[in-house]
Amino acid sequence: GGVMKEHLWCRADGKASLFDVSHMGQIRWHGKDRAAFIEKLVVGDIAGLSPGSGLLSLITNDNGGIIDDTVITNAGDFIYMVVNGACKFGDMEHFTQQMKNFDGDVSMEYLEDDMQLLALQGPGAADVVAKMLPSDFNLTQMAFMTGVDVAVDGIEGCR
Repeated sequence: GGVMKEHLWCRADGKASLFDVSHMGQIRWHGKDRAAFIEKLVVGDIAGLSPGSGLLSLITNDNGGIIDDTVITNAGDFIYMVVNGACKFGDMEHFTQQMKNFDGDVSMEYLEDDMQLLALQGPGAADVVAKMLPSDFNLTQMAFMTGVDVAVDGIEGCR
């Protein structure tokens, strides 16, 4: 193996690599004021995200300094957030402290080991995953930074 060999393989024409990134922090935000609360923590229009759409954002401290980066998706019934694995516990402590000062309906659900996170990357990734999707699912119609629940290789509830 080696990191450089893996790097080049993943980026070669027609190739794809699967990465287990389950060490990342996965959080579901619940409550009618979840978007308003998250907008106090990050840079970005969370309330304006349509269901299924997401964005890359920054988690900030009270002075506007950057604590971490994050990917946030409006999953419809909840907001789904992924934070860096090395920062996840510090991020969640920051969120918990901020929730104490928030007068609204919001709760944080840390998924711990309940949900695995895999990343299929590379120029051939779409061709690989398309073989595992239902025949009526058109992957090419999905816009960048969008997500839907779909069965992958017969496993329901994948996103």
